[in-house]
Amino acid sequence: EKINELNAEGWKEEEDGRKEAEKEFILLHKNPFFFVGLSLYAAEGDKSQERVKFANSDPNLIMLMMKWFREICNVSEDRFRIALHIHDLLCNEDVISYWVDTTNIPKKQFHKLYVKKSSLRQRRNILYNGTCSIVINSKDLFRKIHFWKQALFEEYGINPLP
Repeated sequence: EKINELNAEGWKEEEDGRKEAEKEFILLHKNPFFFVGLSLYAAEGDKSQERVKFANSDPNLIMLMMKWFREICNVSEDRFRIALHIHDLLCNEDVISYWVDTTNIPKKQFHKLYVKKSSLRQRRNILYNGTCSIVINSKDLFRKIHFWKQALFEEYGINPLP
């Protein structure tokens, strides 16, 4: 019986979240920046782990999504975490400094550095600074973005597939 109560609470919480997201979608609908970030997240964002994660190697897209999370999703600065994927040909400290400057997130909020062994002897692309992942550990925001995506698809007559 306790499990049934917990399941009922979870369903109610999710339904309340969906209704709130639908209201916000209507309010944000007139803001083109809302759709830019939502479309980018729909294409490049994590869809599976009930946390918000956007990864890309293009610093301009990272800066755009940081702005979207801050202004549209109202994410506070202390909620951001950054994970980097780099090749062993890159200098770790230089790459970390590059992404600290790009994201305006303090180094202490960089929590993972994945270094991949490279078969190359030198860097091919001198502009490449690894892949930056913006991570926000929020099940509520993850679900809100998911509901926004569903509303976006429905807006254009697309029945979202699972």
